[in-house]
Amino acid sequence: MSLGDLDEVLDKFDVATPLVKRELLVACGEAAAADGDLTSREAELLRSIADAIGCPVPPFVSNLEEADE
Repeated sequence: MSLGDLDEVLDKFDVATPLVKRELLVACGEAAAADGDLTSREAELLRSIADAIGCPVPPFVSNLEEADE
């Protein structure tokens, strides 16, 4: 998958219903935390996806940065 492919998919989710967007974000969050550890990079990727589909979430990385060290 290329970045162009990802951009195209996120554009489609941008026009989806709020429920579909929520389901996507929950699935992404579950995938990112599946190993029991959510790194700051994973959290930022999740935030980027949310922003790309019009569902921005507040930053929550400050607490995760300590866990990365």
